[in-house]
Amino acid sequence: MSETKKLILGDPLDQKTDVSALITPADIKRSLNWIDEAKNSGAKIVTGGIADGNILHPTIILEADSKLKISCQEVFAPIVLVNKVNSVDEAIAK
Repeated sequence: MSETKKLILGDPLDQKTDVSALITPADIKRSLNWIDEAKNSGAKIVTGGIADGNILHPTIILEADSKLKISCQEVFAPIVLVNKVNSVDEAIAK
């Protein structure tokens, strides 16, 4: 989580920028709605989950149910899910 906070948000033309804006305000709204859905379903947002204008802060989500939009649809945003599994077979099945 601490390394995520070191990422530089900003202008996509600046070579120092790690994370820049999503394409449209609708993309931000969709991403935040999916993050809220995960949070309301018991997932833990350990960092991020907020936006500054069209820039969504890199977000790490733990324990997201596999049936949530954030888990099973393409989010096209700087969001990563981390879920514990008990075996490789379980990981493949999920």
